[in-house]
Amino acid sequence: MAALTAAVSNRSWASIHSWTQNYKVLNAGVIYVGSFCGALNGTSTAQRGYVKAYADQNNIKYMGIAIGSPFDLATTLKVTGDTSATRIPQVTLECGPAILKSYTVTGTTAATDVFRQVYLRNDNDMNVTAILAPRIGRVEYWYTSTTCDVLLYGALSAEVI
Repeated sequence: MAALTAAVSNRSWASIHSWTQNYKVLNAGVIYVGSFCGALNGTSTAQRGYVKAYADQNNIKYMGIAIGSPFDLATTLKVTGDTSATRIPQVTLECGPAILKSYTVTGTTAATDVFRQVYLRNDNDMNVTAILAPRIGRVEYWYTSTTCDVLLYGALSAEVI
């Protein structure tokens, strides 16, 4: 798997507690429907208050899965940030906890991986090995090879971790 370059129509999840929220998109940031998104809270004040496609980096908070936009997505199903626009583009995120069904998680190999913590590498790839970004969920069920159900903690829980 790799970072998203187009919208994803087959994200399958069971929402535990739906919480949708619109957020302004970071200038020049591209978020596709289906992307995992984050917000930076580091020393750069220019980036605070905006969301971006998730990246494995310090000072990022998991915010949710992009499910749409209050703006017209046309046919590309993506939102591109433009902070100089009269109406700054926004993305709608599912921020609540959810079970992501039958998802590829790199590093899982057996049922003994159930309950291992899950980390995002970018806006699409999950791994059980931490590098920079905080955990965003855990393996809830293992099917075969690297296919698992993943409990996403949601934006509020990720804030507390």
